[in-house]
Amino acid sequence: MRGDQHVYISLTTAGLLIAPWLTALDPALIAVLLFGVFVGSLAPDADAADAAIFHGRIGGVKGKRGQVVNGLAVALPVFGYTIRYLIYYPLSLVFTLILRKSYRHRHRGLLHSLPGVGLTSLLLSGYLAVILTWLGVSLALLPAFGAAFFVGCILHLIEDTCTPAGVAWLYPFSRRRLAGSVRHGGTSRCARRSLPSYLRSPRSRCSSRRL
Repeated sequence: MRGDQHVYISLTTAGLLIAPWLTALDPALIAVLLFGVFVGSLAPDADAADAAIFHGRIGGVKGKRGQVVNGLAVALPVFGYTIRYLIYYPLSLVFTLILRKSYRHRHRGLLHSLPGVGLTSLLLSGYLAVILTWLGVSLALLPAFGAAFFVGCILHLIEDTCTPAGVAWLYPFSRRRLAGSVRHGGTSRCARRSLPSYLRSPRSRCSSRRL
């Protein structure tokens, strides 16, 4: 699934979840939540060298919405390279030592699993806490960003689960993949439908298979 599709579906889903609480939430908190989901919706693809998170612009988004998204996208490479080199590679080494197995770096591996995105969310929040503390910036909204980032990652995994390639949710402890039949060759079907629509669709029923 393309980066713009992940962003569109994840932000639409997050917006629908936040909408009932708009009047009760502080605007700054809403902005942090949406930004966290935005970054998280692309973070699992940091295991691929050509991923959208390494670029300061998201291709495929147009109009005013595209201008807003690409305005935020300038910060993506910082997150992308941090996740790839300071989280993904170190975690891969740790799991290699713990499980005593040769770990092969590949797309939809560790960063496309529940353990992977969970640890990534914690470590990224830790890095941000150190930086913000050094800069003298309040950490009050950091937990909200960390939680929203994790939600964005989970939405990314759910979206990829609906595709034929699927996702191994418990990797590296299990290689069993959940996969669906939603194809993303065009933007009309995937990029324009929210996550609830995917889950209701008969075509997105998931099957389980082992690699």
